[in-house]
Amino acid sequence: MNFRWLACSGLAFFLVTSRAEAFGSGDDSGASGFKSLSLVATSRSAALGGADCALPANSLAAAGNPSASAGIVSRTAGIAVIDYVLDVLPVVAYGAYPTRHGVWSVVVGNVWFGEFQRTNETAAEIGTFGANDLSLRVGWAAPLRLGIAGGVSLGWIRSTIDAYSSSALVMNVGFQWHAPNQQTVVAVSAENLGGALSSYVGGSQGLKDDVPTEFHAGVSHRPAHFPLPLLLVSDFTLPRDNEASASVGAEIRPFESLFIRLGYASLVRYRSNTDVDGTHRSGFAFDDRHGSAFGGSGLAAGFGVVHKSLALDYAYSLAGAFGGVHRVAAAWSW
Repeated sequence: MNFRWLACSGLAFFLVTSRAEAFGSGDDSGASGFKSLSLVATSRSAALGGADCALPANSLAAAGNPSASAGIVSRTAGIAVIDYVLDVLPVVAYGAYPTRHGVWSVVVGNVWFGEFQRTNETAAEIGTFGANDLSLRVGWAAPLRLGIAGGVSLGWIRSTIDAYSSSALVMNVGFQWHAPNQQTVVAVSAENLGGALSSYVGGSQGLKDDVPTEFHAGVSHRPAHFPLPLLLVSDFTLPRDNEASASVGAEIRPFESLFIRLGYASLVRYRSNTDVDGTHRSGFAFDDRHGSAFGGSGLAAGFGVVHKSLALDYAYSLAGAFGGVHRVAAAWSW
């Protein structure tokens, strides 16, 4: 089993690093299709600024770092609804099933982009048409050795605009290392590896969109002597078609059944310029004007409530001039 994991992970990271020059540069900004793959996220991770690579026991891990589901010990089923900007409505159903040989998980997502006005050649209105993306992911994760958990997920997505459609296959591979003190987790993942099967025009022979491949690295830590249970998380992301980004978040548990969360995300840019006096300055800088979707500030907050086997999570994140994004999720474990 360990040999198969090494072969799978080596292939995945080779696919990522073989295109390393394109990642995090912003040179291909907006070039990838199937953007709805990035909308499938838990309310918990959204409230933490999107820093979920090193989150343990994540039921939606098949859509992110699949190794994060290895810590799930109970069968879980849930649904998440996102009130996105511009009438975009993602709905996600997910589940996890632990077995003796690992944890299986499934994530089904449907993103409705609303209705659009149809016009003829003279710009006369002749009705409406819709657009939506339907995706399915199946994941498997298990503890390996030396505190390392590994996971892999396979996914399919079909994007439809009126009578036209495009589809793609993707794969996620990830690992989490749990420190011996069980307080720190270090994680890496390669997400949305793969490619399109068909294009909107021309089918399998047409010009196909790239998939939004990303490389993630993250750390989570639980301070040992903090007065209240506290979880700190951070992520660094290198996407194929945008600039690198960083996110941080904190989750505190003031009561047994209540979690309070706060997060922040920002682009990370390398800047080089020369002042009027001839002084050359260069280095990395954060740009939170474009840290979240549609130019938001990157701030996010939320909470979670747990009662016996039921859990409810809510998250709110800013989206610049478009307002904000609301996420609600409910899950049942048994």
